[in-house]
Amino acid sequence: MGNLGNTFEEFGMSLFDSDKIDLLESYTDMTIGEIYNLSEKVRDIPVCRTFVAVVNTVSTIRDCFLIQKFLRFKKRFHDGKIDESEIKKRRIAAENKEKWIRYEIELILLRIDNISDKRNIEIMCGAYVEFLNGNCSWEKFEEIALILERFIYSDTEQLKEIYDRHIRTQQAKQDTVICTMFENNHCDRLVALGLVWQKYTAVLNGGITVEYCLTEVGNILAGVL
Repeated sequence: MGNLGNTFEEFGMSLFDSDKIDLLESYTDMTIGEIYNLSEKVRDIPVCRTFVAVVNTVSTIRDCFLIQKFLRFKKRFHDGKIDESEIKKRRIAAENKEKWIRYEIELILLRIDNISDKRNIEIMCGAYVEFLNGNCSWEKFEEIALILERFIYSDTEQLKEIYDRHIRTQQAKQDTVICTMFENNHCDRLVALGLVWQKYTAVLNGGITVEYCLTEVGNILAGVL
C-alpha cells in the first residue's frame, strides 16, 4: 500500500461510518490530479479530516489509484442492503481498534491495491456485502477477492449468461443439478479461475459434448454482478 500505512488503515475503518459517506460520494470519480489537489478544499470539513490525512500521505500514482478504488468500494458498500447489526458490530470494533476488524480491513485494502480494474472493485464489494449478510463464508470471500485480481471484466457477460440460465432452470426444476451448454464457446478463462467447471458427456455419434456449470464461488460472484 505504498507509504500510506496506518493512516490508510484508519481511513479504511471509516467504511462503517455512515456519517461520512454522503460528502465523500462526491469524490468517487476524481482523477489522480484532483486527488493531489483536494486536501486544501476539504481541510476545514470535520468529517473529511481522515480523508485529508490520507491524501496528505500520498507519494505515488499508485497511492492515488488506491484511494480512487477504495472510494468506489465504499460507495458500493453504502449502496447495498446490509444487516445493520453487522455494520454496528464493525463500527464499534473499528472505534476500539480491535484486532479482528483491523485484519478484515487490512485484507480488503490489500486486495483493492492488487486489483487493477476498478469495476472489479465493485464486484469485490458486492461479495463482501454477501459475506456480511450471511450468504458467503469469509473463506469464499477471500477466494473471490483473489480471483478478481485476475478476472477480466469483459467475461462478465458470459458469466452472467450462465448464471441467468442457472436461475431460470432452478426456478423451473427444483433440486436439479444445473448445467449450461455453450456451443463453440470454451469459457477457458472462467474455468481457469475456478468460476465454472466442465462436464463432459459422450453422445451416440462417438463425440463428446461439454457443459459449463457454475462453481460455488462462480455462483456468488455472478450473483453480485
